[in-house]
Amino acid sequence: MRIVFLSDIHFGRIASPRIVSALVDDIRSHNPDLVVVGGDLTQRSRKTELRAAARLLADIKANIVIPGNHDVFAWWFPIRRLVAPLDRYRRMVPYPIEAELVTDEAAILALNSSFGWTVKGGRFTRGQINRARTFFSSAGTRLKILVVHHHLSDLRDVFGKHDIAIGGRRLFATVLETGVDLILSGHLHQSHSQIVGVGRKTAVLVSSGTATSDRGRRADLNRNIYELVSFSPFRIEILERVFSVRSEVFEDGRVFSFVQRDDVWFDEERPGE
Repeated sequence: MRIVFLSDIHFGRIASPRIVSALVDDIRSHNPDLVVVGGDLTQRSRKTELRAAARLLADIKANIVIPGNHDVFAWWFPIRRLVAPLDRYRRMVPYPIEAELVTDEAAILALNSSFGWTVKGGRFTRGQINRARTFFSSAGTRLKILVVHHHLSDLRDVFGKHDIAIGGRRLFATVLETGVDLILSGHLHQSHSQIVGVGRKTAVLVSSGTATSDRGRRADLNRNIYELVSFSPFRIEILERVFSVRSEVFEDGRVFSFVQRDDVWFDEERPGE
């Protein structure tokens, strides 16, 4: 099974004229089983940005799409931002803001963390946490995948000081307890994959880069990246696809590989640790 994961598209801050068409061509060339988009389709949730995002989603045949904090009404619409932050997004992007998808191989839950009462942070409610517990507890032996925009735990050694969603730590503990294998997150504009968790409660975290915008951060300051996630029995591999400014196409970047032994995920290069 192969999943394309991309996030932080940011129409309104596109990095180069050719990058969107190059992204579409590259995703199509890999013929993925699923395409998952982790939020921040726009920079300010303008109508022109949302129309462009909707066209892209159709072109890449996205299966699951969640909003990010940039997809709520901008701060100069304070009432709308507070009362109905995703109203315009809901009208113009033809995807539910949360989703469940179960296949023979995987059980995927996508949860929205974006709301209007913060500048850029996120939030998960008690109801969402209970939903995650119920969904993943009934997923059987399928690969269990959680998709969120905001991060759930503190990884400042990689990302520097960063946002953690309100309720994120509780959601993180819940999904680890229910055996989640993979967490796909956006928001931080930096591509990275690693094991998260404690002891026998572990999962693979994939943090996406910014797919098309000029808003990369830290090590990915001037890079545009999306992730190609492949599954085989007891193994997850994440291949970065990186946009080349010179050739104007996406090319292979780093590869992260993880293996599962006795229900615990390890870095493939250090399986015994």
